[in-house]
Amino acid sequence: MIQDLYYSSDEPALDWSAAQPLVPIYGPKGAYLLVLPRPWTPSFVLISSDFVEANKQEPFANLSASTAEKLWAFCSQHDQLILRSSVIGETIWERGTYESVIVEPFSKATLHSKLNTAAKDVFASAKGQKIAFVLQSYRKPVFSGELGNLIRVSKTRDHWEVSSISEASGAHSTALNTQRDIAADPAHPLSGHISPSSVRSFGSIAAWINNELLLGVSSRVNCEWVFDGEQLLVVQLDEEVPDDGGINPLQVRVPPMMQPLKQHSRFLRLPSDDQLKEWDKLVAINQLYTVDAKVKPTLFFLPLGDIENEDAELIQKQLTDDFANQIGPNQIIIRTSIRAGSPKITNLPKTEGLVPSEAAAWCLKQLQEMKSTDQNPSEFAFVAHRFMASRASAWARCEPDNPNVEIHVNWGLADALQYYPYDKVDVHVPTKNVSYYPDYKSHFVMSKNDGSWSHVRVKNEVARSQCISRTEALDVASRTMEICQGLGKPCHIMWFIGCAFEDRKTFNLPWYWTKVHDQSANPDRVPPKAIRVRNERDLEKARTELDATRHSAIDLCPTDLDLMRDTAFLEQVADLCTEKNVPVILAGSPLAHAYYQLQKNGCSIITKGARSYTRVRNTTSMGKLVRDKIPDRIINSKEQGTTKVMPSSQVKRFLVSKLVEEALEYREAASAEHRVEELADAFEVLRALTESEGISIEALIDAADKKREKSGGFKDGIVLIETSIGERKSDGKAAQVLAQKTSSNSIEIPFTFFGFMELGKPTTVFLEEHMLWCTLTLKRDRIVISIDRDGQQLDLGLFSESDSG
Repeated sequence: MIQDLYYSSDEPALDWSAAQPLVPIYGPKGAYLLVLPRPWTPSFVLISSDFVEANKQEPFANLSASTAEKLWAFCSQHDQLILRSSVIGETIWERGTYESVIVEPFSKATLHSKLNTAAKDVFASAKGQKIAFVLQSYRKPVFSGELGNLIRVSKTRDHWEVSSISEASGAHSTALNTQRDIAADPAHPLSGHISPSSVRSFGSIAAWINNELLLGVSSRVNCEWVFDGEQLLVVQLDEEVPDDGGINPLQVRVPPMMQPLKQHSRFLRLPSDDQLKEWDKLVAINQLYTVDAKVKPTLFFLPLGDIENEDAELIQKQLTDDFANQIGPNQIIIRTSIRAGSPKITNLPKTEGLVPSEAAAWCLKQLQEMKSTDQNPSEFAFVAHRFMASRASAWARCEPDNPNVEIHVNWGLADALQYYPYDKVDVHVPTKNVSYYPDYKSHFVMSKNDGSWSHVRVKNEVARSQCISRTEALDVASRTMEICQGLGKPCHIMWFIGCAFEDRKTFNLPWYWTKVHDQSANPDRVPPKAIRVRNERDLEKARTELDATRHSAIDLCPTDLDLMRDTAFLEQVADLCTEKNVPVILAGSPLAHAYYQLQKNGCSIITKGARSYTRVRNTTSMGKLVRDKIPDRIINSKEQGTTKVMPSSQVKRFLVSKLVEEALEYREAASAEHRVEELADAFEVLRALTESEGISIEALIDAADKKREKSGGFKDGIVLIETSIGERKSDGKAAQVLAQKTSSNSIEIPFTFFGFMELGKPTTVFLEEHMLWCTLTLKRDRIVISIDRDGQQLDLGLFSESDSG
């Protein structure tokens, strides 16, 4: 029955199918509270959207006597209430966008007034959208968090993720496989057997949702939970609806790096060796690149002293020509540089992509502003270059005596790394061991064709995809270590990942470095209430909320691109947080600029994505053949290695497996240079095999030539699909190159598996009679086989249906 005010105490929990039609009436937040067992959730009242719409000025002002009395009877049982928005049409990805307001203290005389005041703030956050209210008993959290099986977590409904935030241990998230968990009893409170300190215990909630609430329906959900020191309660449940919005960053075209024209110009010029040492933005060329580096950016510079006394009209015309002739028709980036060794100045002016006339006008404007503020123009220079497009950006952290390099990476421009989730990659450089920790990357910053930058959402199904390959990570890590050792100090280095040449070959480009800043775990408390700040208006509003609410924090997530790079805005945030003694919650990388600026200004910072540990390699089992000098390298990298010299009969077997490994390394190589290196490794294995047989390379080549003459080579790319005796019509099925079932209890893995299977990506075959999924995952030097009773088939044919006719 639809009611204007729906009390949780009046009705038992609804079935999932019964709650869904109520979403347009009570909003998703309200309707899905109705399915939760009453002992599991704080008591609540739902106020329908029709009632709110009809009484939007003061929804609690004109209640009938009986309605008002019943509402007071509910509210008087609780010390604190929270009025929450439930926007009609709100999606799971908009969590945290709309207001919730704590109501305290109150009496019977002041209740309606306080609720109406709270309702105004909730209304304002909805920005004209139709809205219902949830009035709920407020429980101040000691622990709080989420539990969900969203697509961003896993492709199967039994794989969940539990996240938590607490005073004692900060922010954490843990993956959870709930296939064998027994559903929690809906008749009893959760606190009897579920504890925030035992993540495993949350599996029983997941089991109840999948098997008793959803009854096999394929919906994905996310729960918000709190623990107030006595009870663990679910305060919200959201359904993930199909979402095709957002951009797939894997499909974004990366414009090729255009070489500057380097024509004659009057003001804009290439720096000499001495000038590369004179200006701080140019010093990086010598620090980040060797003299013989194959790829390095071309930077032009313009000392302001050269133009400060020139006629403005002449400068505008000449600079416009210079920018067009030297850099090109658009995408001109200009940064302000100071003399190397001068005290560092933050927030120096810089541009997005400009056309030549805009670039010239910008230079003149900055010159005039310097003069008006009594700054000496001769102490500044403009450094200009063409926009460096890349698929992703990264910060890498390295210490000269540490073999490990830590990489934080997200798609698009590096600005997103300051405020949005990112992937973490650990690389042990001497052994080329790469450990990847992907996160759900909800947003990134991309450059548009007109040179402006855009803050965009990532398409849901690819948001957890890796945005840097193993080959790229190894390249970044090894070159970062070389740069770090050259600098002789710990450093953070910013990288452009996946830049492109005209022929579409890709490369990685180091761009900037800074000294390492402290990333130690923040000992400050973690607050129960996060106040989201996206812009300056939110910051001003947060000041009022911090005065009214105890134990809060600023959740900093600006969507304005100018604010992302505005040091003054960060200083305002830091000033407010230090004044109110509250921390900042930051989803971005602790290697990036925003973290450093906030920390420098005295802020306590809670990092959402940072791991609570530093990865230390203890024992890594290898069991593979290595080159003769590798043991010495391991010792030099401050590790201990256990080796054994094998008898010649066993060495041959290891060489065969090594040949497969090196072939895979060749397959994964991203550049021509790297492919040559990997083929050389494979050739070295082949040479060792020939030596073990007592034959020469020359004899081997001679035998290969004879066989080519007799049977041909592999130049034509002919693939044998099948053979048969007698006439046979093809059934049109695609040939399998990964794995396929050949009988009720057999799986066939062809050798083409090694050529086509993506490293780290599982392929799965279902054995129906045994109800088992067999999943095979190809690693660099092994195959991982797992057997499960849940899975998803990922067959890959050699030809598509259209190709096979």
